[in-house]
Formats: sequence, C-alpha cells, structure tokens
Amino acid sequence: MNYGQQKRERTNLVVVASNKEPHLHNQMKGASNVETILLSILYGLPIIIVAFLIRWIRFIKENSDLQVEQNKEIISLLKEIRAKNTIQM
Repeated sequence: MNYGQQKRERTNLVVVASNKEPHLHNQMKGASNVETILLSILYGLPIIIVAFLIRWIRFIKENSDLQVEQNKEIISLLKEIRAKNTIQM
C-alpha cells in the first residue's frame, strides 16, 4: 500500500465515523428531551401540590366561616324559642 492509498483509507474511515456520529448525537439529544420533560414534571409536581393544598385550606376556611355564621343563627333562634317558652309558662 502506498501513501496515497493509506490516506484515502483514513479519509474513508473518517467519513464512515462522521456518518455514525449524527445518529449518536440524535440519540443523546432525544435523551436530553426526555430528561427535560422528567425534570419539568419533577420540579412542577411540588408546585402543583402546594397550589392544591392552599386551595383546599382556603375552601375549608370558607366553609368554617359559613358554619360559624349558621351556628350563630341557630343559637339566636334557639334563644328566641326559649324566650317564648319562658313567657308562656
């Protein structure tokens, strides 16, 4: 083999190797997209959970306030009934 043939073979090897690299690069790029999606879910999940917890606590507080108002109304009605009963006796 002379120098020209050796140089051509090395060039062919480089061309073959460079043809394979984009395929490997695309696989790594795809893995990067999957990692990005998983990390987004991983970091987004606690934020979503906290948002639902805050909403749930707010819902409970509003219902508690409503129940307190209803209890006050019930107490005032019971006092009226007791006052009517004491007057009738």
